[in-house]
Amino acid sequence: MRSAADDGRATDEVSFLIANVEIENRNAESLLQVIEGAHPDLVLTVETDEWWREQLHTLQETYPYTVEHPRDNAYGMCLYSKYTLVSSTIRFLVEDDVPSIHAKVELAPGTHVWFHGVHPRPPHPGHEPDTTERDAELLLLAREIQDRDALTVVGGDLNDVSWSYTTRLFQNISGLLDPRIGRCLYNTFHAR
Repeated sequence: MRSAADDGRATDEVSFLIANVEIENRNAESLLQVIEGAHPDLVLTVETDEWWREQLHTLQETYPYTVEHPRDNAYGMCLYSKYTLVSSTIRFLVEDDVPSIHAKVELAPGTHVWFHGVHPRPPHPGHEPDTTERDAELLLLAREIQDRDALTVVGGDLNDVSWSYTTRLFQNISGLLDPRIGRCLYNTFHAR
């Protein structure tokens, strides 16, 4: 895949940085500094509007393979990759205004990883407590990848907690591992 001399990591590693930019936030420089310091292989941003896409445009120097779908409704997203995207699509799994990015990434000739970037609509306690659309999006994706015999990563802002029934069902159906287990709590929703 890569020479271990590239960055000191093992040759079978690929790194991801996933950031919810919070659409109202206008401090792009802080995120760019985090990305530069972490130097991940792929970067996914969610809540990305056109302003954020323009601010992140400089990433294309290091991440020449991109999928950009900015939206002004807090569900836009952009994917930046150092590796070739053999195929990539923007899909609307459940709702017409909530996209997801699906890409087959070539790490080396004949070696691929599937990446699915998602940001399903969250429940809004007091306004819209129903989680049907969020749950449906996650479970549709789980069924789609459950029999895939290839390295697969799902990331984004899942708007759910790790102990929820939906998250556990997603993991059971998809067969994916949860990187939080044995480490610490990594929120996939707004921490405040």
